[in-house]
Amino acid sequence: MNNLRFSENLTNAASIFNHFVECDSIFTPPLSTRVELLEYAQKLATKSDRFEIWQEERLVGLAAAYIRNSKSDNFGFISNLSVCKELQGRGLGRALIQKCIALA
Repeated sequence: MNNLRFSENLTNAASIFNHFVECDSIFTPPLSTRVELLEYAQKLATKSDRFEIWQEERLVGLAAAYIRNSKSDNFGFISNLSVCKELQGRGLGRALIQKCIALA
């Protein structure tokens, strides 16, 4: 996990969109068959709590959740969890989920 850094709410719609394009085929079915990627990226960038993993300037992991914006203190919703294929199996998705749980 060299050169990886975690952040919170630093992504913009463009970086999320680029990440989705890169990870599209990882989703079953591909994410682009279910949503318009740019529109979804814009929604997440403006309305969700985001936990990110960066490799230099490349977004390689993302958990987008609605936790702070939920109407109940006992409710949260993870809308997206994605890690680039070459970095899967290293516990990065688990780390992102743990950050969502900690925020809740």
